[in-house]
Amino acid sequence: MIAHVEYTDLFSGEANYCWVKRFDFDATGMSDSQIVRHAKSELGIAGKISRYGFEDGCGLARYFDSTVLFITFSEV
Repeated sequence: MIAHVEYTDLFSGEANYCWVKRFDFDATGMSDSQIVRHAKSELGIAGKISRYGFEDGCGLARYFDSTVLFITFSEV
């Protein structure tokens, strides 16, 4: 399973894409928490974030610095 990560800024609570960082990694066998930790580590961000469901993807918001992290998945 491949995890696709997008990290961008927020404007009025919506993803703004004034700047964006994207990368992919192999998430095979990783738990939800491990996936989030890996993505945060790659981006060099720390601290608590609000989490939305992992059904078909995940959105994580850091409102104190107006950024959002999206994680989506694909099989290849």
